[in-house]
Amino acid sequence: MKVTEAMLSALWQRGGLLGKALLTTEGRRVRVLHPGTPDDGRGPDFIGAAIAWEDGAEARGDIELHAESQGWRQHGHHRDPRYNSVMLHVVFRHNSRGRTMLEDGKVVPVVPLEQCLGQGAAARVAALAMLPLPEPRCYFLAERTEEGRLCQMLGVLGEERFRAKAGAFSVAFGHLGHGQALYAGIMVALGYAENKAACSELAFRLPLVALKEPRGVAERQALLLGMAGLLPSQRRNRGGDDRYAAGLERTWRRRRVGDPMREGQWEFFRVRPANYPTRRLAAMGHLLGRWHGGPVAWLLDLVERAAREGSVSALEAGLVVPEDDYWSGHHDFGLRCEPSALVGRGRAAEIAVNVLLPFVLACGMAWGQAALADTVLELYHSHPALAENRISRRLGARLWGHTRRPVLRASQQQGLVHLRHTFCVLGRCRVCPLLREAEAGGDIQAEP
Repeated sequence: MKVTEAMLSALWQRGGLLGKALLTTEGRRVRVLHPGTPDDGRGPDFIGAAIAWEDGAEARGDIELHAESQGWRQHGHHRDPRYNSVMLHVVFRHNSRGRTMLEDGKVVPVVPLEQCLGQGAAARVAALAMLPLPEPRCYFLAERTEEGRLCQMLGVLGEERFRAKAGAFSVAFGHLGHGQALYAGIMVALGYAENKAACSELAFRLPLVALKEPRGVAERQALLLGMAGLLPSQRRNRGGDDRYAAGLERTWRRRRVGDPMREGQWEFFRVRPANYPTRRLAAMGHLLGRWHGGPVAWLLDLVERAAREGSVSALEAGLVVPEDDYWSGHHDFGLRCEPSALVGRGRAAEIAVNVLLPFVLACGMAWGQAALADTVLELYHSHPALAENRISRRLGARLWGHTRRPVLRASQQQGLVHLRHTFCVLGRCRVCPLLREAEAGGDIQAEP
């Protein structure tokens, strides 16, 4: 019996290998905690999976499947930066002499199922691939739980996520300092999911202190885009011979501050053009110009205004970048578009909830200012709903099914995200606080 990639995909999606002890070609034991979700065909087969190694270390990332391990190179994945997020290469037959190499030079462990499953492996794969898709116990949970209680529990989970973010900032203060930690946090948020890692790397290579001297927006944009490796002269097949691009190139040649990143480290393929990293870095050039008294003083002033007005609108207004002489009408160098904001209200609200407010909570706790911490928590819990993302949309549909879904606040949406990352993707249904409430009642409790 011939095992095809479609059979492996069906097996993987149906959780046929969940919890089983698998062996890599190097003899390391690994268990699948969560298979992830199928991709759209333009990248790794399954994204957002979770695995556990024999030493107890857990990892999250993407999975690529092939009937034969030589398919990795045959399909050109070793030259494609979109596959740099792959953490496990699962194959039926291992027939490649070389290792599974990523575009960035890292090596990915290979799991050969033919050896792991033993005699009759092909027949077992075929049988497991025919299993029905698993139906999580939380499907239509809203029908078994009082709506107000369910929303309350999501709010508690949302605060757990909020405090965890503040805790991460508290740790960062000791390593980076307050200003650099805030700058790096905003940079990562501007990167969206696809370019978070690249923006984090850029914030490390081009620290805040290196951006204090440039006086104008264009100079800051030149340093950001130049260090990112995204100027026209640093890229393949990218136009940009206009006056603006030429000015950036001259500034970068004159002010270059270190070794730039590579174009391949940035994701454009699966990103909406309006969210291209070139536009987001150009927006950062504007935001930096607002920090005349330093980023922390700028943020505390925004929080004070928001508390005085009883609204988070002041926070969001401080992040909106409505226009730019060049980037309002361009998605990339030489790629024109209809005029649009570099950072609109929606993205500003996301950054306020995920970066600014947790940062100030960390400051309040570090400085022993309970009133500041209370103010931030109140702003967080009163923040209206954010735009839905893939996690909140899918998990919300699972919990509420066909019933009318209530309008959730931002903190409750964050609770859905926390629920998925802390319980769903790790297969911890047994201790899921929502399931425990629905099936056994009791207090709202969630394991860390």
